[in-house]
Amino acid sequence: MPAMKTEVVEESNGWTVWSKIQILIISIFLVCFAVGLDVCVTSITAGAILMVLAAWKRQHYDPKPEMIIYDNEGNALPPKKMYDMDGNEIEPEEEELVTESETTLTEVDYGLLMLFIGQFILIGSFDDTGVPQAFFSLAMGGCAEQMTSVPCVYWFVLVITILSNVASNVPVVQMLAATFPYATPYDWMQVSFSATIAGNLTMLGSAANMIVAFQAAKVGDRTFTSERHAPFGIPSTIFSLYAGTALLSMLHWAPECSEKLGDCE
Repeated sequence: MPAMKTEVVEESNGWTVWSKIQILIISIFLVCFAVGLDVCVTSITAGAILMVLAAWKRQHYDPKPEMIIYDNEGNALPPKKMYDMDGNEIEPEEEELVTESETTLTEVDYGLLMLFIGQFILIGSFDDTGVPQAFFSLAMGGCAEQMTSVPCVYWFVLVITILSNVASNVPVVQMLAATFPYATPYDWMQVSFSATIAGNLTMLGSAANMIVAFQAAKVGDRTFTSERHAPFGIPSTIFSLYAGTALLSMLHWAPECSEKLGDCE
């Protein structure tokens, strides 16, 4: 039976003009981020430009695949002709253009998207109960008013680590936003560092770990499990957490005053 194959023109190795344009846009984005422009606006703008560029390239530049039928000896067969009832040849219709929206929507990981939506809805509702604030006051005890000062910061890091590996680090940071409305830039730096590193303790601790596991499972690799992650993840995370926290408490340039309280000069 003839085999059907898809032939696509292969790009030559090396930097293409599209790669150079993408690198230029990403470099501009990083510069804007470094000079302190709004992160959300800069990210959305750069992402929109890259999406439009990719859409134009896919629709007008990338070679279209050609469906060619081969015989058993590998020889290309001529296109099959079709005739109507009167014996007239029917001209093949042009392939329908696949829109960029259709291409993009088929590539969305809806399961992962729903995971994040569910997490944020759950944490937002949980914040409204006042339980997170009460929990932190109880867990920190006498350190509640000075969570990021030495030695309280080490207990604070432990609490963040436990929570990050129970509810994942992304919703924990969202929860902390309601718990510390008057936090200083230095406080947020400690929260950012602790939650990010703590997420590597277990598979559940970081959304990145779950994404890696999902993507590996999609291609049939189910060996990226908690049992394989833990022997390296636990000791490396604990060491990095406390060594980094000690270094950050000694060397940082973030203000230790609250803008909302108005105690910054």
